[in-house]
Amino acid sequence: MKEKIQYFLALGLIKFAKFAPKSFIFAFFDKLALFASWKLSRRVKVAQDNLRAAYPQKSESELHALAIENFRSIARTLTDTLLFYNGRLKFDDLISNGEQALERVRKLKGDNPHGILFFTAHFGNWEILANFFGANGFPVSVVGRRSDNELIEERLVAPFRERYGNDLIYKDDAMRRLVQALKQGRNVGILPDQKPGPKNSLITTFFGRQCYTTKTIASLYLKFRPVLIPIFARRGEDDRYEIVIKDFPPLPEGLNKDEAELFITQKCNDIFEEVVRTAPQQWFWIHKRWKMD
Repeated sequence: MKEKIQYFLALGLIKFAKFAPKSFIFAFFDKLALFASWKLSRRVKVAQDNLRAAYPQKSESELHALAIENFRSIARTLTDTLLFYNGRLKFDDLISNGEQALERVRKLKGDNPHGILFFTAHFGNWEILANFFGANGFPVSVVGRRSDNELIEERLVAPFRERYGNDLIYKDDAMRRLVQALKQGRNVGILPDQKPGPKNSLITTFFGRQCYTTKTIASLYLKFRPVLIPIFARRGEDDRYEIVIKDFPPLPEGLNKDEAELFITQKCNDIFEEVVRTAPQQWFWIHKRWKMD
């Protein structure tokens, strides 16, 4: 019964976003974010603690304001995604540099016979990013977490994520499916910016603090040599998303396997930090990223 109630609430939210005036929808979700930041005070504290360690020069009032902006940014991402889900926003409404980004990816891919390993973070709008490339000739097998609600997952989430030819890989079977995809020369997408636990992970640094980071990207790259593309959808001042593509440095010569895995894994974090610092409110600070137990 609980599962059905949650499903119909989610469906109602989608229908609301389909018919209500856009200006009202944006205002509604922004107010909802402010309410959530009051109701979920523990999450605000997590965000503020994380931000304090990352930005020790900021005052407590600045850190609190940034934590609240983090809630508002997440709400804006959800709103944009809901409106896109309902066809009320198109790619051109949402993405400011789509053609340039596609051309950059084409050049990076070149004549490499292997697939692309896209990796991004819970930053800006990762859902739009995957849909955009799937719709424009770069379908991606994307790793995601299965919803606790099977009805929501099967009827709402999975069809949306697979709408443009993308393939959804669940974490409980991720490595096998990723290997299968890369063996077939397909593109894959991973979001390795959250806490994975010690298994299949390395101790790295992120914003100057130690944390576990999955070594999945390093393992896949060393085995299959796909094209590595760090890519992000960062919201700009006009509320459209700029697709940001970073260069991944070449692997230094002479490294053994363990050294190479650590180099790649740490570079992923370094790139994440570089991008997050350009718009810190757009990253998922409410997550306990640095928890080591």
